[in-house]
Amino acid sequence: MENQLLPQKNEDFQIFEFLNRYIRYWPWFVMSVALCCALAFIWIKATPKTYQCTATMLIVEEDFSDLSSGFTERNQFKAKANVNNEIDMFMSPQLIQEVVKRLNLNISYAEKGWFRDIDLYTQSPVIAAFPDSYEQDDLSFQVELKPDSVVVLSNFAKRNGVFTQSIATKFNVPAQSPIGSIVISPSLYYTPGSSYQNPVVVSRISVKSASAGFAGALNVSLLSKEKTIISLSMDDASYQKAEDFLNALIIVYNENGLKNKNKNVEATLKQIDERLPIIEEELQLLDVLYATYKTTN
Repeated sequence: MENQLLPQKNEDFQIFEFLNRYIRYWPWFVMSVALCCALAFIWIKATPKTYQCTATMLIVEEDFSDLSSGFTERNQFKAKANVNNEIDMFMSPQLIQEVVKRLNLNISYAEKGWFRDIDLYTQSPVIAAFPDSYEQDDLSFQVELKPDSVVVLSNFAKRNGVFTQSIATKFNVPAQSPIGSIVISPSLYYTPGSSYQNPVVVSRISVKSASAGFAGALNVSLLSKEKTIISLSMDDASYQKAEDFLNALIIVYNENGLKNKNKNVEATLKQIDERLPIIEEELQLLDVLYATYKTTN
């Protein structure tokens, strides 16, 4: 019994000795835990939330949509090849650039926050327009809303430098700034007489650069090997922006498909119009030959 109790006493003594050795450093342990918690809190606040928006689309083609004939291996191969072509079409730069232009997604509005800027997509109190600016120029500036519809523009930035001057103007009045002419208009979210403490940061990049960013966030895949359904998904900090992008992408895709069909119809009608005179001459010749045959016999 003594031999069995002796290791327990030694073990208790070792644990007590260990605690006694490091208990004097308890402030450092508390500071380390507090620092880690503070860093985690800052990281959570500084990292924007990301939302995923998804959409599905059925691809129907005459070559393989007839279910009465059944899906042969050849039809399945044609269907798969066609769907792969449509996936590439959704990812085409021309299609995405058209969506960016329609929704003005190359212009962003954000509100200054403690840890990060807050995206004001569809909720910005102002709308910026650049009448004389070259579309490919990357620029940014800050808008402060004052009483009596007065706006103060400052912190101008462009590729060739940063300008610290401030310009006071009013809504819908062109203001000449170091980065070009700027017109600030109130949006539907602007409330006259309200106090806007935080300035709005307006940034604009080229349509090509914005399209590349949306193309990187867009994922297009085949939902099932047996079905011709395409799945579209996109991750963005604004769920509304991702939803609007996918909806506009589908609309532009359908419009392009309709244009292509109309072009094919026009080309077919043109060929028919070109062939009609030849067919008419051939029919007239047949009538003459028929009449000659009847007269002869």
